[in-house]
Amino acid sequence: MRVLSFSTINGPVTPMSPEERLDRLERVAKLLVTSGRRTRNELRTNINALIDAQMRHEARFDEQFAKLSAGQAQNDLLLRELIVTQGRTEKKVEELAVSHQQLAASHQELAASHQELAEAHKDLAVSQKHTDEKLSTLIDIVERDRNGKR
Repeated sequence: MRVLSFSTINGPVTPMSPEERLDRLERVAKLLVTSGRRTRNELRTNINALIDAQMRHEARFDEQFAKLSAGQAQNDLLLRELIVTQGRTEKKVEELAVSHQQLAASHQELAASHQELAEAHKDLAVSQKHTDEKLSTLIDIVERDRNGKR
């Protein structure tokens, strides 16, 4: 068997004996085991940290979800009350619209009646003037007759 020799930056490498190779392999195996344990411990630590964070977030989520559910229930109640109130308001608006129409009709009747009253008032004024003139004429006639009899 032929042993290869090569050189490194530090100089030429000398061949190792089987015991040295075995010692070196044992050291490498120990380093691998140690590295594996460290990695596994870090992985466990990270997994535990993730589990703890998940549990905290779930608790916070449950708390916030409970608040949100309570708020939603309150909103549902208020919405039902608003719907009932809206129905009453619509009925009142309809009643007011009918009342307004009746008031408008009454107002038109009153305006027409007022117009008739104004015309009657004018006719009365003309009639009164005519009566005053006739009365004045009658008074003049009566006064002439009295003045003439004496």
